[in-house]
Amino acid sequence: MFKSSKTLESNEIVTSIVDLDFSRHAHKEAVKGKPDEKVRLTEEGRLYSKAKATDGDISQSMAFGGPKERSQETAGLMMAGLKDEITGMESLEELKAN
Repeated sequence: MFKSSKTLESNEIVTSIVDLDFSRHAHKEAVKGKPDEKVRLTEEGRLYSKAKATDGDISQSMAFGGPKERSQETAGLMMAGLKDEITGMESLEELKAN
């Protein structure tokens, strides 16, 4: 975490925080013949990723996942997992829509 404070001309102190969290996806599907980039998380993997969410306010948040769909699922669930409307059973497409 990087934290920086600056005093403005108005003597107001503004604090910025940059918090980087690196994570690996959880349990993935075992589907033979499916391209690796298309393999998704299992139900257990989605619930695990949702449980890793740490903040309910995502108004200033960004999540990035690699090109693999399970990485994108993990990033979305970890970022938005505390929102009331996120159950952990959402598809990647549903997560992107929220």
